[in-house]
Amino acid sequence: MPDRRRRAILSLTLTALAFLPSVRADFRVADVEDRTRSVTALRLEGAGSLVCTTSDGKEEILPLADVVEISFSTTALPISAEFAVTLTTGDFYVGKIASETSDGFTLTTEDFGGLSLPLTQVRRIERFRPQIEPAPALKLDTDSVSLVNGDHDSGTVTKVAPVGVTIKSSLYGKEKTYAAKDLDSIDLVELEAPPVPPTTLLVTLRGLSGSRATGTIEGLKDQKLAFKSMFGVSVSLSVSTLSALHVRNGRCVFLSDLDPQLLVETFEGPLAPPPDSGAAQGDDIVRRFFTLQRDRISDSRSPAPLRLRKAVYRKGLGVFPACTVTYGLAGGFREFRATLGIDDASIAGAYARFTVLADGKEIFRSERLRAGGDPQPVKLDVKGVQALTLHVESGDGWSWPDDEPPPVYGAGTYADWAEARVIR
Repeated sequence: MPDRRRRAILSLTLTALAFLPSVRADFRVADVEDRTRSVTALRLEGAGSLVCTTSDGKEEILPLADVVEISFSTTALPISAEFAVTLTTGDFYVGKIASETSDGFTLTTEDFGGLSLPLTQVRRIERFRPQIEPAPALKLDTDSVSLVNGDHDSGTVTKVAPVGVTIKSSLYGKEKTYAAKDLDSIDLVELEAPPVPPTTLLVTLRGLSGSRATGTIEGLKDQKLAFKSMFGVSVSLSVSTLSALHVRNGRCVFLSDLDPQLLVETFEGPLAPPPDSGAAQGDDIVRRFFTLQRDRISDSRSPAPLRLRKAVYRKGLGVFPACTVTYGLAGGFREFRATLGIDDASIAGAYARFTVLADGKEIFRSERLRAGGDPQPVKLDVKGVQALTLHVESGDGWSWPDDEPPPVYGAGTYADWAEARVIR
């Protein structure tokens, strides 16, 4: 195999698996003003104008920048995936490793077709499991292989094939091959920086089997979508294999798509272990397990989505009290919106208080919100604001039912800034 350090160009061969039959298709289009419309046809015209056709033949034109989400289908494809692959861009595909290539491998997916992936653009390969999420970026000195029996090896991965993975093992001092059936995960050193996302309009496509990719939309007509990946490869997909399209960098910007300027997290709760116990101390616990999470609850071990009173929220921030996070807005937004509450995954009796500050000045403070209580929607004026700060604290009243032991070290309060977003 050629040296992985040479410049590799990601070659994607994405094929549409099926085309919708010639019957009426219903799509849902949600816009920045929280309006949702059902349409039977969509097409993209001109410089980013989305034409929506209703069942009675009427057309409405929306700027693509005003669109938040297009829902194509809610019918999931049957999943026969064996592995999930996260690229250095954060793109995420589930499927089967079909063959070895000169610089990587091909992956066959149910929703995005076939992909040819060089190892230089792969962050992680892991065994597929339900509700699996893209892997975060890790600082690694060497590639590593983890097996289902708990064993580990490290070195340089040289081959990924349907039969397994080959690594120049630091442990054994020679090449070692591990069978696919024994693999749990493969983590690769990032040898090349991923493409820098543009500040112009982007879309994230979600497939019916859970795959997702971010890039630009070049066309949409006759249930076919023209898409260019972050690696500059243009492909054509059928919307019959997609569940949704999400617009990024438009008038609506979700905070979970931004990097915070400042994040301060501290442990709150009465059950911190004694300092001489040898157990992890409060702030260490937060950093290890209960740190801020994007689009899921604030338990880094859990892929659970944000859920308030059984309603699932696709976007948002999951935090653990106490948490203070600040985002730079540069005066470019007019309104902040979110739905606040204590996630359904929290213990009974859990509660927290939410505070919003604009350039250091408090502009909102919630009542004490409890687990199982009604979520609280907020809309706040942030015109001209440079820094938006979100703070959550639990206070001094941690409580649990008498017949239920408290969780270890006070864990169990998951506070959600569901659909936290700023509007231009």
